[in-house]
Amino acid sequence: MTLFEEIFSIGGSLGYTGVMIVTLLISLIVFVPVPYIPVFLVALLSGRFDPNLLALASAIGVTLGRTTIFLVSYYGRNLIKKQKLTRMTPLQLLLAKYGSLGSFGAALTPFPPDDIIIILLGISKFAPWKFVVTTFFGKLIVNLAVV
Repeated sequence: MTLFEEIFSIGGSLGYTGVMIVTLLISLIVFVPVPYIPVFLVALLSGRFDPNLLALASAIGVTLGRTTIFLVSYYGRNLIKKQKLTRMTPLQLLLAKYGSLGSFGAALTPFPPDDIIIILLGISKFAPWKFVVTTFFGKLIVNLAVV
């Protein structure tokens, strides 16, 4: 078996749940630009999956991973000194107005580092449900474009 055949057999054996878990784990890595698209492509090129369901499973996995980073920064805000938080008020006002656009734009990038945007959205108390919705649809659009 060649290297490519071996890689595609592994990708084909993952299953939709496996792709979701692998993309979730990859998206949990902060500040190291590890793209999830190669995993998605290997599974796609194995020919064993419906491309649309694969795009959906990958989008769910990435959204869960990115939401974890968001929630850690959202609740980790309590560890930041009050003085620094008051200096962040202009950022909070900006993100209250354009946060959905920023979250969606960050999700449309197929490769990291969107971590900075995610962390800033969490620290500024951007609505978690808005973050989940915009991230999911952004990643789904990217995945469907790859398919």
